[in-house]
Amino acid sequence: MAQMDGFVYEPIDLDRPALRLLHLLRGKGSIIECMLYQAFLDGADLIPYDALSYTWDGADKNFTVTVNGRSLKVTENLYLALQRLRSEHIDRVIWVDAICIDQNNMRERGHQVQQMCKIYSQAEEVVVWLGEATQETDVLMGSLQQLENHSSIYGYKRSHWDLSQWTTFWLLDSKGPDVQLRKGLNLLLSRPWFRRVWILQEIANAKRANIWCGTKSVKSHIFAVAPSLIGIKPRRHCQAVLDIMPGRLREETWWNENRDLYNLLLKFSESEASDPRDKVYALLGISSDAQDTDRLRPDYTKLLQEVIYDTSSFLFGPQHVKYGAMPEFLKDLASRSVAFFVELAKTSDVSEVDRFLKRRGLEVPLPEDVVKAAAANEENGQEIMSCLLQQRGHEILVTEEVIKAALGNKKNGLEIMKFLFQERRDEIEITGGIIKAAAANEENGLEIMKLLNRDRAYL
Repeated sequence: MAQMDGFVYEPIDLDRPALRLLHLLRGKGSIIECMLYQAFLDGADLIPYDALSYTWDGADKNFTVTVNGRSLKVTENLYLALQRLRSEHIDRVIWVDAICIDQNNMRERGHQVQQMCKIYSQAEEVVVWLGEATQETDVLMGSLQQLENHSSIYGYKRSHWDLSQWTTFWLLDSKGPDVQLRKGLNLLLSRPWFRRVWILQEIANAKRANIWCGTKSVKSHIFAVAPSLIGIKPRRHCQAVLDIMPGRLREETWWNENRDLYNLLLKFSESEASDPRDKVYALLGISSDAQDTDRLRPDYTKLLQEVIYDTSSFLFGPQHVKYGAMPEFLKDLASRSVAFFVELAKTSDVSEVDRFLKRRGLEVPLPEDVVKAAAANEENGQEIMSCLLQQRGHEILVTEEVIKAALGNKKNGLEIMKFLFQERRDEIEITGGIIKAAAANEENGLEIMKLLNRDRAYL
Protein backbone atom coordinates (compact mmCIF):
# COMPACT_ATOMS: atom_id res chain seq x y z
CA MET A 1 0.00 0.00 0.00
CA ALA A 2 1.15 3.53 -0.81
CA GLN A 3 0.93 6.26 1.79
CA MET A 4 0.45 9.95 1.01
CA ASP A 5 0.11 12.67 3.65
CA GLY A 6 -1.63 10.42 6.13
CA PHE A 7 -4.02 8.82 3.65
CA VAL A 8 -3.42 5.17 2.75
CA TYR A 9 -4.73 3.75 -0.54
CA GLU A 10 -6.29 0.31 -0.39
CA PRO A 11 -5.48 -1.74 -3.54
CA ILE A 12 -8.17 -2.04 -6.19
CA ASP A 13 -8.89 -5.11 -8.30
CA LEU A 14 -6.71 -4.65 -11.40
CA ASP A 15 -8.15 -7.79 -13.02
CA ARG A 16 -11.54 -6.12 -13.34
CA PRO A 17 -12.77 -2.68 -14.51
CA ALA A 18 -12.41 -1.30 -11.01
CA LEU A 19 -12.24 2.34 -10.00
CA ARG A 20 -12.56 4.44 -6.89
CA LEU A 21 -15.40 6.93 -6.50
CA LEU A 22 -15.29 10.01 -4.28
CA HIS A 23 -18.30 10.69 -2.08
CA LEU A 24 -18.18 14.48 -1.61
CA LEU A 25 -20.06 15.11 1.62
CA ARG A 26 -22.45 18.03 1.92
CA GLY A 27 -21.22 21.03 3.85
CA LYS A 28 -19.78 24.53 3.73
CA GLY A 29 -16.71 26.33 4.94
CA SER A 30 -13.05 25.52 4.43
CA ILE A 31 -13.11 21.88 5.55
CA ILE A 32 -13.89 19.42 2.75
CA GLU A 33 -14.80 15.90 3.82
CA CYS A 34 -15.05 12.91 1.49
CA MET A 35 -15.32 9.15 1.46
CA LEU A 36 -13.44 7.03 -1.09
CA TYR A 37 -14.52 3.52 -2.05
CA GLN A 38 -14.05 0.93 -4.78
CA ALA A 39 -16.66 0.32 -7.49
CA PHE A 40 -16.81 -1.55 -10.79
CA LEU A 41 -17.76 -0.10 -14.15
CA ASP A 42 -19.47 -3.36 -15.11
CA GLY A 43 -21.19 -3.74 -11.76
CA ALA A 44 -24.98 -3.84 -11.58
CA ASP A 45 -24.78 -1.85 -8.36
CA LEU A 46 -22.69 1.01 -9.82
CA ILE A 47 -24.35 4.20 -8.60
CA PRO A 48 -24.64 7.30 -10.81
CA TYR A 49 -21.60 9.54 -10.63
CA ASP A 50 -20.14 12.65 -12.25
CA ALA A 51 -16.56 13.00 -13.51
CA LEU A 52 -14.38 16.07 -13.04
CA SER A 53 -12.34 17.52 -15.90
CA TYR A 54 -9.81 20.11 -14.74
CA THR A 55 -6.10 20.95 -14.68
CA TRP A 56 -3.71 20.15 -11.88
CA ASP A 57 -1.97 23.53 -12.28
CA GLY A 58 1.41 22.41 -11.03
CA ALA A 59 2.65 19.87 -8.54
CA ASP A 60 2.37 21.99 -5.37
CA LYS A 61 -0.14 20.42 -3.02
CA ASN A 62 -0.66 23.01 -0.33
CA PHE A 63 -4.32 22.35 0.44
CA THR A 64 -5.89 19.54 2.43
CA VAL A 65 -9.09 17.53 2.13
CA THR A 66 -10.23 14.81 4.49
CA VAL A 67 -10.67 11.38 2.88
CA ASN A 68 -11.96 8.47 4.95
CA GLY A 69 -11.07 10.45 8.06
CA ARG A 70 -7.47 11.06 7.03
CA SER A 71 -5.79 14.06 5.43
CA LEU A 72 -4.83 14.15 1.76
CA LYS A 73 -2.92 17.00 0.13
CA VAL A 74 -4.31 18.42 -3.14
CA THR A 75 -3.55 21.33 -5.44
CA GLU A 76 -5.22 24.69 -5.01
CA ASN A 77 -7.17 24.33 -8.25
CA LEU A 78 -8.67 21.01 -7.21
CA TYR A 79 -9.48 22.35 -3.76
CA LEU A 80 -11.33 25.32 -5.29
CA ALA A 81 -13.20 23.03 -7.68
CA LEU A 82 -14.40 20.81 -4.85
CA GLN A 83 -15.44 23.90 -2.88
CA ARG A 84 -17.59 25.16 -5.76
CA LEU A 85 -19.07 21.78 -6.65
CA ARG A 86 -19.96 20.81 -3.09
CA SER A 87 -23.56 21.35 -2.05
CA GLU A 88 -24.72 22.46 1.39
CA HIS A 89 -27.71 20.15 1.21
CA ILE A 90 -26.89 16.93 -0.65
CA ASP A 91 -23.88 14.68 -1.07
CA ARG A 92 -22.31 14.24 -4.48
CA VAL A 93 -20.51 11.27 -6.03
CA ILE A 94 -17.72 12.25 -8.38
CA TRP A 95 -14.64 10.76 -10.00
CA VAL A 96 -11.46 12.85 -9.66
CA ASP A 97 -8.23 11.46 -11.08
CA ALA A 98 -5.83 13.01 -8.55
CA ILE A 99 -7.74 11.47 -5.64
CA CYS A 100 -9.29 8.34 -7.14
CA ILE A 101 -6.02 7.02 -8.62
CA ASP A 102 -2.99 6.10 -6.53
CA GLN A 103 -0.55 8.24 -8.51
CA ASN A 104 2.46 6.45 -7.01
CA ASN A 105 1.34 3.04 -8.30
CA MET A 106 2.52 2.79 -11.93
CA ARG A 107 0.58 -0.40 -12.63
CA GLU A 108 -2.63 1.09 -11.27
CA ARG A 109 -2.10 4.28 -13.27
CA GLY A 110 -1.81 2.27 -16.48
CA HIS A 111 -4.91 0.25 -15.58
CA GLN A 112 -6.95 3.38 -14.94
CA VAL A 113 -5.74 5.17 -18.07
CA GLN A 114 -6.83 2.19 -20.19
CA GLN A 115 -10.40 2.54 -18.95
CA MET A 116 -10.53 6.34 -18.84
CA CYS A 117 -12.89 6.46 -21.79
CA LYS A 118 -15.39 4.25 -20.00
CA ILE A 119 -15.08 6.26 -16.81
CA TYR A 120 -16.04 9.47 -18.61
CA SER A 121 -18.57 7.95 -21.01
CA GLN A 122 -20.47 6.24 -18.18
CA ALA A 123 -20.54 9.37 -16.02
CA GLU A 124 -23.92 11.07 -15.76
CA GLU A 125 -22.21 14.37 -16.44
CA VAL A 126 -18.68 15.62 -16.99
CA VAL A 127 -17.98 18.72 -14.92
CA VAL A 128 -15.47 21.03 -16.60
CA TRP A 129 -13.76 23.33 -14.10
CA LEU A 130 -12.10 26.35 -15.73
CA GLY A 131 -11.12 28.04 -12.48
CA GLU A 132 -12.18 31.12 -10.55
CA ALA A 133 -13.99 34.00 -12.24
CA THR A 134 -12.95 37.51 -13.19
CA GLN A 135 -15.38 40.37 -13.75
CA GLU A 136 -15.31 39.77 -17.51
CA THR A 137 -15.75 35.99 -17.32
CA ASP A 138 -18.59 36.43 -14.83
CA VAL A 139 -20.44 38.75 -17.21
CA LEU A 140 -19.92 36.30 -20.06
CA MET A 141 -21.08 33.27 -18.07
CA GLY A 142 -24.11 35.21 -16.84
CA SER A 143 -25.11 36.04 -20.42
CA LEU A 144 -24.63 32.43 -21.50
CA GLN A 145 -26.81 31.29 -18.60
CA GLN A 146 -29.55 33.66 -19.80
CA LEU A 147 -29.21 32.21 -23.30
CA GLU A 148 -29.50 28.70 -21.91
CA ASN A 149 -32.62 29.60 -19.93
CA HIS A 150 -34.18 31.35 -22.93
CA SER A 151 -33.55 28.40 -25.24
CA SER A 152 -35.03 26.00 -22.66
CA ILE A 153 -38.17 28.09 -22.24
CA TYR A 154 -38.81 28.10 -25.97
CA GLY A 155 -37.96 24.43 -26.37
CA TYR A 156 -34.93 25.13 -28.53
CA LYS A 157 -33.02 21.92 -27.97
CA ARG A 158 -29.32 21.30 -28.43
CA SER A 159 -30.15 18.83 -31.22
CA HIS A 160 -31.15 21.75 -33.40
CA TRP A 161 -28.31 23.96 -34.56
CA ASP A 162 -29.20 27.17 -36.38
CA LEU A 163 -26.80 30.08 -35.90
CA SER A 164 -29.37 32.70 -36.90
CA GLN A 165 -31.83 31.50 -34.25
CA TRP A 166 -29.16 31.35 -31.56
CA THR A 167 -28.03 34.85 -32.59
CA THR A 168 -31.57 36.15 -32.10
CA PHE A 169 -31.67 34.72 -28.59
CA TRP A 170 -28.20 36.10 -27.89
CA LEU A 171 -29.15 39.65 -28.85
CA LEU A 172 -32.01 39.43 -26.38
CA ASP A 173 -30.01 37.85 -23.56
CA SER A 174 -26.46 39.23 -23.58
CA LYS A 175 -26.01 41.61 -20.66
CA GLY A 176 -22.57 43.12 -21.14
CA PRO A 177 -20.81 45.33 -23.67
CA ASP A 178 -19.44 43.40 -26.64
CA VAL A 179 -15.86 44.27 -25.74
CA GLN A 180 -16.34 42.87 -22.23
CA LEU A 181 -17.96 39.69 -23.52
CA ARG A 182 -15.18 39.13 -26.04
CA LYS A 183 -12.55 39.67 -23.37
CA GLY A 184 -14.33 37.27 -21.05
CA LEU A 185 -14.45 34.53 -23.66
CA ASN A 186 -10.85 35.07 -24.71
CA LEU A 187 -9.81 34.83 -21.07
CA LEU A 188 -11.61 31.50 -20.71
CA LEU A 189 -10.22 30.09 -23.95
CA SER A 190 -6.73 30.95 -22.74
CA ARG A 191 -7.19 28.98 -19.50
CA PRO A 192 -4.87 25.98 -19.05
CA TRP A 193 -7.79 23.55 -19.35
CA PHE A 194 -7.94 24.08 -23.12
CA ARG A 195 -4.26 23.13 -23.46
CA ARG A 196 -4.25 20.01 -21.26
CA VAL A 197 -4.06 16.84 -23.32
CA TRP A 198 -6.13 14.67 -20.98
CA ILE A 199 -9.23 16.86 -21.27
CA LEU A 200 -9.61 15.74 -24.88
CA GLN A 201 -10.86 12.26 -24.10
CA GLU A 202 -12.66 13.52 -21.02
CA ILE A 203 -14.86 15.92 -22.96
CA ALA A 204 -15.06 13.81 -26.13
CA ASN A 205 -16.50 10.85 -24.23
CA ALA A 206 -19.00 12.88 -22.22
CA LYS A 207 -22.72 12.27 -22.70
CA ARG A 208 -23.38 15.65 -21.12
CA ALA A 209 -21.07 18.34 -19.82
CA ASN A 210 -21.35 21.48 -17.74
CA ILE A 211 -18.74 24.23 -18.01
CA TRP A 212 -17.97 25.87 -14.65
CA CYS A 213 -16.18 29.13 -13.93
CA GLY A 214 -16.40 30.46 -10.39
CA THR A 215 -19.97 30.08 -9.17
CA LYS A 216 -21.58 29.96 -12.61
CA SER A 217 -22.04 27.06 -15.00
CA VAL A 218 -23.50 26.55 -18.46
CA LYS A 219 -24.15 23.49 -20.59
CA SER A 220 -21.42 22.60 -23.08
CA HIS A 221 -23.57 22.96 -26.20
CA ILE A 222 -24.25 26.58 -25.20
CA PHE A 223 -20.60 27.32 -24.45
CA ALA A 224 -19.44 25.78 -27.74
CA VAL A 225 -21.41 28.28 -29.85
CA ALA A 226 -20.22 31.33 -27.88
CA PRO A 227 -17.41 32.28 -30.32
CA SER A 228 -19.86 32.39 -33.24
CA LEU A 229 -22.31 34.52 -31.26
CA ILE A 230 -19.71 36.97 -29.96
CA GLY A 231 -17.76 37.16 -33.19
CA ILE A 232 -14.32 35.86 -32.27
CA LYS A 233 -12.24 33.21 -34.01
CA PRO A 234 -10.55 30.87 -31.53
CA ARG A 235 -7.12 29.43 -32.19
CA ARG A 236 -7.20 26.23 -34.22
CA HIS A 237 -6.46 24.13 -31.15
CA CYS A 238 -9.23 25.76 -29.05
CA GLN A 239 -11.77 25.40 -31.84
CA ALA A 240 -10.95 21.71 -32.12
CA VAL A 241 -11.70 21.33 -28.40
CA LEU A 242 -15.02 23.19 -28.77
CA ASP A 243 -15.86 20.93 -31.71
CA ILE A 244 -15.77 17.80 -29.55
CA MET A 245 -17.93 19.11 -26.70
CA PRO A 246 -21.27 17.29 -26.30
CA GLY A 247 -23.91 18.81 -28.55
CA ARG A 248 -24.95 19.22 -32.14
CA LEU A 249 -21.62 20.70 -33.22
CA ARG A 250 -19.82 17.47 -32.33
CA GLU A 251 -22.06 15.58 -34.74
CA GLU A 252 -21.36 17.96 -37.62
CA THR A 253 -17.59 18.54 -37.40
CA TRP A 254 -14.45 16.61 -38.33
CA TRP A 255 -15.02 14.47 -35.24
CA ASN A 256 -17.47 12.22 -37.08
CA GLU A 257 -15.31 12.00 -40.20
CA ASN A 258 -11.71 11.16 -39.39
CA ARG A 259 -10.20 10.75 -35.97
CA ASP A 260 -7.48 8.18 -36.41
CA LEU A 261 -4.42 8.53 -34.20
CA TYR A 262 -2.39 10.31 -36.88
CA ASN A 263 -4.97 13.06 -37.35
CA LEU A 264 -5.47 13.47 -33.60
CA LEU A 265 -1.72 13.84 -33.08
CA LEU A 266 -1.63 16.53 -35.77
CA LYS A 267 -4.71 18.39 -34.59
CA PHE A 268 -3.75 18.39 -30.91
CA SER A 269 0.03 18.64 -31.19
CA GLU A 270 -0.09 21.85 -29.12
CA SER A 271 -1.66 20.08 -26.15
CA GLU A 272 0.35 20.03 -22.95
CA ALA A 273 1.22 17.19 -20.59
CA SER A 274 3.50 16.98 -17.59
CA ASP A 275 4.49 13.50 -18.80
CA PRO A 276 5.33 13.59 -22.54
CA ARG A 277 4.18 9.99 -22.95
CA ASP A 278 0.67 11.24 -22.29
CA LYS A 279 0.75 13.17 -25.57
CA VAL A 280 0.11 9.74 -27.09
CA TYR A 281 -1.60 7.84 -24.29
CA ALA A 282 -4.31 10.48 -23.81
CA LEU A 283 -5.41 10.14 -27.45
CA LEU A 284 -5.59 6.35 -27.72
CA GLY A 285 -9.03 6.07 -26.20
CA ILE A 286 -10.64 8.52 -28.61
CA SER A 287 -8.86 7.39 -31.77
CA SER A 288 -10.72 5.30 -34.33
CA ASP A 289 -7.81 2.94 -34.97
CA ALA A 290 -5.68 2.65 -31.82
CA GLN A 291 -8.12 1.92 -28.99
CA ASP A 292 -7.45 -1.82 -28.85
CA THR A 293 -3.86 -2.02 -30.01
CA ASP A 294 -1.76 -4.05 -27.58
CA ARG A 295 1.47 -2.32 -28.56
CA LEU A 296 0.11 1.12 -27.69
CA ARG A 297 -1.58 0.34 -24.41
CA PRO A 298 -0.60 2.88 -21.73
CA ASP A 299 2.44 1.50 -19.97
CA TYR A 300 4.32 3.87 -17.68
CA THR A 301 7.16 1.42 -17.23
CA LYS A 302 8.22 2.19 -20.83
CA LEU A 303 10.74 4.90 -21.61
CA LEU A 304 9.65 7.88 -23.69
CA GLN A 305 11.79 6.70 -26.62
CA GLU A 306 10.01 3.33 -26.55
CA VAL A 307 6.60 5.00 -26.66
CA ILE A 308 7.65 7.18 -29.60
CA TYR A 309 9.07 4.18 -31.46
CA ASP A 310 5.91 2.12 -30.86
CA THR A 311 3.74 5.01 -32.05
CA SER A 312 5.86 5.58 -35.13
CA SER A 313 5.79 1.87 -35.97
CA PHE A 314 2.01 1.79 -35.59
CA LEU A 315 1.59 4.77 -37.93
CA PHE A 316 4.25 4.01 -40.52
CA GLY A 317 5.46 0.46 -39.97
CA PRO A 318 8.89 -0.50 -38.57
CA GLN A 319 11.25 2.43 -39.04
CA HIS A 320 14.89 3.17 -38.36
CA VAL A 321 14.27 6.83 -37.54
CA LYS A 322 14.85 7.55 -33.85
CA TYR A 323 13.56 10.52 -31.87
CA GLY A 324 14.78 11.67 -28.50
CA ALA A 325 11.88 13.98 -27.65
CA MET A 326 8.13 14.13 -28.27
CA PRO A 327 8.09 17.65 -29.86
CA GLU A 328 10.64 16.50 -32.44
CA PHE A 329 8.49 13.48 -33.31
CA LEU A 330 5.25 15.47 -33.58
CA LYS A 331 6.87 18.18 -35.68
CA ASP A 332 8.10 15.54 -38.12
CA LEU A 333 4.76 13.73 -38.44
CA ALA A 334 3.59 15.35 -41.68
CA SER A 335 6.87 14.84 -43.54
CA ARG A 336 7.12 11.25 -42.27
CA SER A 337 3.61 10.61 -43.51
CA VAL A 338 4.47 11.90 -46.98
CA ALA A 339 7.60 9.72 -47.10
CA PHE A 340 5.52 6.72 -46.05
CA PHE A 341 2.91 7.58 -48.70
CA VAL A 342 5.62 7.74 -51.39
CA GLU A 343 6.95 4.33 -50.41
CA LEU A 344 3.43 2.91 -50.33
CA ALA A 345 2.61 4.23 -53.81
CA LYS A 346 5.90 2.90 -55.16
CA THR A 347 5.85 -0.64 -53.79
CA SER A 348 2.36 -1.62 -52.59
CA ASP A 349 -0.89 -2.71 -54.20
CA VAL A 350 -3.95 -0.54 -54.72
CA SER A 351 -5.83 -1.88 -51.67
CA GLU A 352 -3.14 -0.61 -49.29
CA VAL A 353 -3.06 2.81 -50.95
CA ASP A 354 -6.86 3.02 -50.87
CA ARG A 355 -6.92 2.06 -47.19
CA PHE A 356 -4.23 4.63 -46.38
CA LEU A 357 -6.11 7.44 -48.17
CA LYS A 358 -9.39 6.64 -46.45
CA ARG A 359 -7.73 6.28 -43.06
CA ARG A 360 -5.74 9.52 -43.20
CA GLY A 361 -8.18 11.61 -45.24
CA LEU A 362 -7.33 15.08 -46.49
CA GLU A 363 -4.85 15.64 -43.66
CA VAL A 364 -2.19 13.87 -45.73
CA PRO A 365 -0.84 16.06 -48.55
CA LEU A 366 -0.48 14.58 -52.02
CA PRO A 367 2.70 16.07 -53.51
CA GLU A 368 4.19 15.31 -56.91
CA ASP A 369 6.55 12.73 -55.39
CA VAL A 370 3.60 10.47 -54.51
CA VAL A 371 2.18 10.64 -58.04
CA LYS A 372 5.63 9.95 -59.51
CA ALA A 373 6.02 6.95 -57.22
CA ALA A 374 2.67 5.57 -58.36
CA ALA A 375 3.64 6.06 -62.01
CA ALA A 376 6.86 4.14 -61.36
CA ASN A 377 5.15 1.19 -59.63
CA GLU A 378 5.88 -1.70 -62.00
CA GLU A 379 3.26 -4.05 -60.56
CA ASN A 380 0.25 -1.88 -59.76
CA GLY A 381 0.97 1.55 -61.20
CA GLN A 382 -2.18 1.94 -63.30
CA GLU A 383 -4.52 0.82 -60.50
CA ILE A 384 -2.84 3.13 -57.99
CA MET A 385 -2.94 6.08 -60.40
CA SER A 386 -6.64 5.42 -60.92
CA CYS A 387 -7.19 5.31 -57.14
CA LEU A 388 -5.33 8.60 -56.63
CA LEU A 389 -7.27 10.37 -59.38
CA GLN A 390 -10.57 9.05 -58.10
CA GLN A 391 -10.05 10.11 -54.48
CA ARG A 392 -7.84 13.18 -54.78
CA GLY A 393 -7.92 14.05 -58.48
CA HIS A 394 -8.49 17.76 -57.84
CA GLU A 395 -5.03 17.94 -56.22
CA ILE A 396 -3.11 16.07 -58.90
CA LEU A 397 -1.23 17.70 -61.76
CA VAL A 398 0.11 15.47 -64.50
CA THR A 399 3.48 17.17 -64.80
CA GLU A 400 6.40 16.39 -67.07
CA GLU A 401 8.13 14.66 -64.15
CA VAL A 402 5.11 12.40 -63.61
CA ILE A 403 5.09 11.47 -67.31
CA LYS A 404 8.83 10.74 -67.20
CA ALA A 405 8.28 8.48 -64.17
CA ALA A 406 5.64 6.56 -66.12
CA LEU A 407 7.88 6.32 -69.18
CA GLY A 408 10.65 4.92 -67.00
CA ASN A 409 8.31 2.12 -65.88
CA LYS A 410 9.52 -0.74 -68.08
CA LYS A 411 6.83 -3.22 -67.11
CA ASN A 412 3.57 -1.27 -67.49
CA GLY A 413 4.57 2.24 -68.49
CA LEU A 414 2.57 1.86 -71.70
CA GLU A 415 -0.64 1.05 -69.82
CA ILE A 416 -0.11 3.97 -67.47
CA MET A 417 0.45 6.34 -70.40
CA LYS A 418 -2.75 5.12 -72.08
CA PHE A 419 -4.61 5.69 -68.85
CA LEU A 420 -3.19 9.20 -68.38
CA PHE A 421 -4.02 10.15 -71.97
CA GLN A 422 -7.55 8.92 -71.41
CA GLU A 423 -8.05 10.77 -68.13
CA ARG A 424 -5.88 13.89 -68.42
CA ARG A 425 -4.99 14.35 -72.09
CA ASP A 426 -5.45 18.14 -72.00
CA GLU A 427 -2.83 18.53 -69.27
CA ILE A 428 -0.05 16.67 -71.04
CA GLU A 429 2.46 18.63 -73.06
CA ILE A 430 4.82 16.58 -75.18
CA THR A 431 8.30 17.97 -74.64
CA GLY A 432 11.69 16.97 -75.87
CA GLY A 433 12.41 15.45 -72.49
CA ILE A 434 9.30 13.27 -72.73
CA ILE A 435 10.21 12.10 -76.25
CA LYS A 436 13.68 11.20 -75.02
CA ALA A 437 12.31 9.31 -72.01
CA ALA A 438 9.86 7.40 -74.22
CA ALA A 439 12.62 6.37 -76.59
CA ALA A 440 14.68 5.11 -73.65
CA ASN A 441 11.97 2.64 -72.54
CA GLU A 442 13.49 -0.66 -73.69
CA GLU A 443 10.33 -2.71 -73.29
CA ASN A 444 7.60 -0.49 -74.73
CA GLY A 445 9.39 2.49 -76.25
CA LEU A 446 8.11 1.85 -79.78
CA GLU A 447 4.49 1.47 -78.69
CA ILE A 448 4.71 4.56 -76.50
CA MET A 449 6.14 6.61 -79.38
CA LYS A 450 3.22 5.46 -81.54
CA LEU A 451 0.85 6.55 -78.79
CA LEU A 452 2.47 9.97 -78.59
CA ASN A 453 2.34 10.41 -82.36
CA ARG A 454 -1.26 9.21 -82.58
CA ASP A 455 -2.42 11.70 -79.97
CA ARG A 456 -0.26 14.59 -81.08
CA ALA A 457 -3.24 16.23 -82.74
CA TYR A 458 -4.89 16.54 -79.35
CA LEU A 459 -1.86 17.87 -77.47
